[in-house]
Amino acid sequence: MNNQKIVLNDSQMARLGEEMEACARRLDELQARLGLSLSPQMENQGAALDTDPIRRLDEEVEACATRLDELNMRFPNLATSVTREAVEHWRSRNQRTLTYEQRESDHAGYDEVYVKGLAIGLLADHPLEDIVTILSSEHDIALTLPQLVDLIERENYLAALRRDVAVLTKNSVSYEQIAKLWTENGRPALGRTGWSAQSVSALVG
Repeated sequence: MNNQKIVLNDSQMARLGEEMEACARRLDELQARLGLSLSPQMENQGAALDTDPIRRLDEEVEACATRLDELNMRFPNLATSVTREAVEHWRSRNQRTLTYEQRESDHAGYDEVYVKGLAIGLLADHPLEDIVTILSSEHDIALTLPQLVDLIERENYLAALRRDVAVLTKNSVSYEQIAKLWTENGRPALGRTGWSAQSVSALVG
Protein backbone atom coordinates (compact mmCIF):
# COMPACT_ATOMS: atom_id res chain seq x y z
CA MET A 1 0.00 0.00 0.00
CA ASN A 2 1.31 3.47 -0.91
CA ASN A 3 1.42 5.57 2.26
CA GLN A 4 3.05 8.56 0.57
CA LYS A 5 1.77 11.81 2.02
CA ILE A 6 -0.53 13.72 -0.30
CA VAL A 7 0.25 17.43 -0.53
CA LEU A 8 -2.56 19.72 -1.65
CA ASN A 9 -2.49 23.41 -2.43
CA ASP A 10 -5.00 25.82 -0.89
CA SER A 11 -7.39 25.61 -3.83
CA GLN A 12 -7.39 21.80 -3.82
CA MET A 13 -7.93 21.71 -0.07
CA ALA A 14 -10.88 24.08 -0.37
CA ARG A 15 -12.48 21.95 -3.10
CA LEU A 16 -11.89 18.75 -1.15
CA GLY A 17 -13.38 20.29 2.00
CA GLU A 18 -16.46 21.30 0.01
CA GLU A 19 -16.70 17.77 -1.42
CA MET A 20 -16.60 16.26 2.07
CA GLU A 21 -19.31 18.59 3.37
CA ALA A 22 -21.47 17.89 0.31
CA CYS A 23 -20.91 14.15 0.76
CA ALA A 24 -22.04 14.37 4.39
CA ARG A 25 -25.23 16.21 3.39
CA ARG A 26 -25.86 13.70 0.62
CA LEU A 27 -25.38 10.83 3.07
CA ASP A 28 -27.97 12.34 5.44
CA GLU A 29 -30.43 12.75 2.57
CA LEU A 30 -29.91 9.23 1.22
CA GLN A 31 -30.34 7.62 4.64
CA ALA A 32 -33.61 9.49 5.22
CA ARG A 33 -34.87 8.39 1.80
CA LEU A 34 -33.84 4.80 2.46
CA GLY A 35 -35.77 4.75 5.74
CA LEU A 36 -38.94 5.99 4.04
CA SER A 37 -38.51 3.76 0.98
CA LEU A 38 -38.72 0.66 3.17
CA SER A 39 -42.22 1.60 4.33
CA PRO A 40 -44.88 -0.78 3.01
CA GLN A 41 -47.33 2.14 3.18
CA MET A 42 -45.55 3.74 0.24
CA GLU A 43 -46.60 0.86 -1.99
CA ASN A 44 -50.00 0.43 -3.63
CA GLN A 45 -52.28 -1.76 -1.59
CA GLY A 46 -51.66 -5.39 -2.48
CA ALA A 47 -48.65 -4.60 -4.67
CA ALA A 48 -45.34 -6.34 -4.16
CA LEU A 49 -42.47 -4.29 -2.78
CA ASP A 50 -40.07 -3.31 -5.58
CA THR A 51 -36.70 -4.09 -4.04
CA ASP A 52 -34.55 -2.91 -6.98
CA PRO A 53 -34.76 0.85 -6.20
CA ILE A 54 -34.25 0.11 -2.49
CA ARG A 55 -31.21 -2.05 -3.24
CA ARG A 56 -29.74 0.68 -5.47
CA LEU A 57 -30.42 3.31 -2.81
CA ASP A 58 -28.79 1.15 -0.14
CA GLU A 59 -25.75 0.66 -2.38
CA GLU A 60 -25.53 4.43 -2.90
CA VAL A 61 -25.66 4.98 0.87
CA GLU A 62 -22.85 2.47 1.39
CA ALA A 63 -20.73 4.01 -1.36
CA CYS A 64 -21.23 7.54 -0.07
CA ALA A 65 -20.50 6.57 3.54
CA THR A 66 -17.40 4.58 2.57
CA ARG A 67 -16.08 7.47 0.49
CA LEU A 68 -16.66 9.99 3.28
CA ASP A 69 -15.08 7.68 5.86
CA GLU A 70 -12.00 7.33 3.65
CA LEU A 71 -11.72 11.10 3.20
CA ASN A 72 -12.09 11.72 6.93
CA MET A 73 -9.21 9.34 7.63
CA ARG A 74 -6.93 10.53 4.82
CA PHE A 75 -7.52 14.23 5.45
CA PRO A 76 -8.26 14.64 9.17
CA ASN A 77 -7.36 18.34 8.94
CA LEU A 78 -10.30 18.83 6.58
CA ALA A 79 -12.76 16.66 8.51
CA THR A 80 -15.43 18.57 10.44
CA SER A 81 -17.99 17.64 13.06
CA VAL A 82 -20.53 17.34 10.24
CA THR A 83 -18.48 14.88 8.18
CA ARG A 84 -17.41 12.84 11.21
CA GLU A 85 -20.91 12.64 12.70
CA ALA A 86 -22.42 11.55 9.38
CA VAL A 87 -20.11 8.53 9.33
CA GLU A 88 -20.61 7.79 13.04
CA HIS A 89 -24.39 7.81 12.64
CA TRP A 90 -24.07 5.46 9.69
CA ARG A 91 -21.92 3.09 11.75
CA SER A 92 -24.22 3.35 14.74
CA ARG A 93 -27.28 2.47 12.68
CA ASN A 94 -25.52 -0.57 11.20
CA GLN A 95 -24.55 -1.75 14.66
CA ARG A 96 -28.12 -1.33 15.92
CA THR A 97 -29.51 -3.61 13.21
CA LEU A 98 -30.85 -6.62 15.05
CA THR A 99 -30.75 -10.16 13.74
CA TYR A 100 -33.68 -12.49 14.24
CA GLU A 101 -31.79 -14.30 17.00
CA GLN A 102 -31.08 -11.03 18.80
CA ARG A 103 -34.73 -10.03 18.67
CA GLU A 104 -35.67 -13.38 20.14
CA SER A 105 -33.20 -12.78 22.97
CA ASP A 106 -34.50 -9.25 23.55
CA HIS A 107 -38.03 -10.55 24.00
CA ALA A 108 -37.10 -13.70 25.90
CA GLY A 109 -39.71 -14.67 28.45
CA TYR A 110 -42.61 -13.09 26.54
CA ASP A 111 -45.15 -14.52 24.14
CA GLU A 112 -44.03 -12.24 21.33
CA VAL A 113 -47.19 -12.67 19.26
CA TYR A 114 -49.35 -11.77 22.26
CA VAL A 115 -47.23 -8.75 23.24
CA LYS A 116 -47.11 -7.52 19.64
CA GLY A 117 -50.90 -7.72 19.34
CA LEU A 118 -51.32 -5.96 22.68
CA ALA A 119 -48.93 -3.17 21.70
CA ILE A 120 -50.52 -2.63 18.29
CA GLY A 121 -53.94 -2.49 19.94
CA LEU A 122 -52.71 0.21 22.30
CA LEU A 123 -51.35 2.26 19.39
CA ALA A 124 -54.86 3.35 18.45
CA ASP A 125 -55.26 5.47 21.59
CA HIS A 126 -51.79 5.93 23.08
CA PRO A 127 -48.44 7.42 22.06
CA LEU A 128 -45.47 5.07 21.96
CA GLU A 129 -43.97 6.32 25.21
CA ASP A 130 -47.22 5.63 27.08
CA ILE A 131 -47.38 2.12 25.67
CA VAL A 132 -43.96 1.33 27.18
CA THR A 133 -45.30 2.52 30.55
CA ILE A 134 -48.59 0.62 30.24
CA LEU A 135 -46.86 -2.62 29.29
CA SER A 136 -44.59 -2.29 32.30
CA SER A 137 -47.11 -1.15 34.92
CA GLU A 138 -50.18 -3.15 33.88
CA HIS A 139 -48.69 -6.25 32.26
CA ASP A 140 -45.26 -6.56 33.87
CA ILE A 141 -43.61 -6.48 30.43
CA ALA A 142 -40.40 -4.46 30.35
CA LEU A 143 -39.53 -3.15 26.89
CA THR A 144 -37.42 -0.18 25.88
CA LEU A 145 -38.78 2.16 23.23
CA PRO A 146 -36.43 0.79 20.52
CA GLN A 147 -37.51 -2.77 21.43
CA LEU A 148 -41.16 -1.75 21.18
CA VAL A 149 -40.55 -0.21 17.75
CA ASP A 150 -38.77 -3.37 16.61
CA LEU A 151 -41.66 -5.48 17.89
CA ILE A 152 -44.51 -3.58 16.21
CA GLU A 153 -42.53 -3.40 12.94
CA ARG A 154 -41.90 -0.52 10.55
CA GLU A 155 -45.37 -0.16 9.01
CA ASN A 156 -47.08 0.35 12.37
CA TYR A 157 -44.26 2.58 13.61
CA LEU A 158 -44.54 4.86 10.58
CA ALA A 159 -48.32 5.02 11.00
CA ALA A 160 -47.86 6.09 14.63
CA LEU A 161 -45.26 8.70 13.67
CA ARG A 162 -47.45 10.19 10.96
CA ARG A 163 -50.45 10.30 13.28
CA ASP A 164 -48.40 12.07 15.94
CA VAL A 165 -47.08 14.59 13.42
CA ALA A 166 -50.64 15.39 12.34
CA VAL A 167 -51.78 15.89 15.94
CA LEU A 168 -48.77 17.97 16.95
CA THR A 169 -48.76 20.25 13.90
CA LYS A 170 -52.50 20.82 14.36
CA ASN A 171 -51.54 22.20 17.78
CA SER A 172 -48.97 24.55 16.22
CA VAL A 173 -45.91 22.44 17.11
CA SER A 174 -43.21 22.94 14.47
CA TYR A 175 -41.28 20.16 12.73
CA GLU A 176 -38.14 21.32 14.52
CA GLN A 177 -39.88 21.09 17.91
CA ILE A 178 -41.21 17.63 17.05
CA ALA A 179 -37.69 16.48 16.09
CA LYS A 180 -36.34 17.76 19.41
CA LEU A 181 -39.15 16.09 21.37
CA TRP A 182 -38.68 12.72 19.64
CA THR A 183 -34.93 12.89 20.13
CA GLU A 184 -35.36 13.61 23.84
CA ASN A 185 -37.86 10.76 24.15
CA GLY A 186 -35.50 8.33 22.41
CA ARG A 187 -37.70 7.51 19.44
CA PRO A 188 -35.60 5.65 16.85
CA ALA A 189 -35.03 7.82 13.78
CA LEU A 190 -35.71 6.52 10.29
CA GLY A 191 -32.37 7.67 8.98
CA ARG A 192 -28.97 7.25 10.56
CA THR A 193 -28.50 10.88 11.49
CA GLY A 194 -31.23 11.37 14.08
CA TRP A 195 -34.42 13.39 13.96
CA SER A 196 -34.45 16.77 12.25
CA ALA A 197 -37.10 19.12 10.89
CA GLN A 198 -36.34 17.68 7.44
CA SER A 199 -36.78 14.04 8.44
CA VAL A 200 -40.04 14.84 10.28
CA SER A 201 -41.43 16.77 7.32
CA ALA A 202 -40.52 13.85 5.03
CA LEU A 203 -43.11 11.76 6.89
CA VAL A 204 -45.91 13.92 5.53
CA GLY A 205 -44.29 14.96 2.27
